[in-house]
Amino acid sequence: LNKLNCFLRQTKIPFYLHKMGPKKFTSWKLIKLFLLREKFKMSYRDIAEFCEFVGVKEIHFTTLHKFVQRIPQGLWELLQLFSVKLESVELVAVDSTGISKTNASKHFLWRIHRKGPDKQALKLSILVDCKSNCILSTRIRSCFFGSHDIKDVMPLLRKSKVKFKKFRGDMAYDADWLRMFLKERNIQVAIPLRKNSSKKRLRKFDFDKKEYAKGSNVESTFSSFKRKYGNNVNSKKFKMQKAQLLCRTILHNLDRIFNLIYYRLFLLDLIIITSSDETLK
Repeated sequence: LNKLNCFLRQTKIPFYLHKMGPKKFTSWKLIKLFLLREKFKMSYRDIAEFCEFVGVKEIHFTTLHKFVQRIPQGLWELLQLFSVKLESVELVAVDSTGISKTNASKHFLWRIHRKGPDKQALKLSILVDCKSNCILSTRIRSCFFGSHDIKDVMPLLRKSKVKFKKFRGDMAYDADWLRMFLKERNIQVAIPLRKNSSKKRLRKFDFDKKEYAKGSNVESTFSSFKRKYGNNVNSKKFKMQKAQLLCRTILHNLDRIFNLIYYRLFLLDLIIITSSDETLK
């Protein structure tokens, strides 16, 4: 809770989003409850029962649900922007994955003889720092199929405020206009060429396999993201599904940043302890 209070204090979000609205619960308190709900994978009723143990009384589960429905999407994107805490990085990578809208068990699907999923999955495209595994920007679509990955590159680059020197992407992001766009900004590109590329393109563009292999951390970011927060969403409306995924990216970035800080402090303690032992000897 202290971590979330410090984070919300930096974003300078007002205590009440609307001056004519009720002043019973602050926006800070409701945002923290929704973040805790995603952190511990609880339902709205469970988080209302949790509030009674903490001391936040007389809060109904529909209060939090209606607040998240009314909150604008730009506010979640602002919170995600403040959760990055990075100014410049060396290498970034872009990739996309699917997030299921249902959580049916494999046994249930086998019993009803269903071959494919009940609903089409959400499409989550991210831009990741390959060193810290922080998610710099996100792009969420309601349908996984029907939109090419290359369409989400420019929105990801516009949303991100972090400067980078190298860009990594898989074969789906092989486009001449993207290569020229990054080359004009003195950014090194590591994207493999398509199999049906002409000889002219093969001579024009170089491909460094070592730089491409360094950007494979985007897959480990997806793995840790799904292991911590699940590979599905339980909301029905697309606006609420986007809010859930943006909250999870915020929590993921906060965990990565604070784990990095604790690791550096641990290394400093080790250095101080070893130096003091050497002086004693």
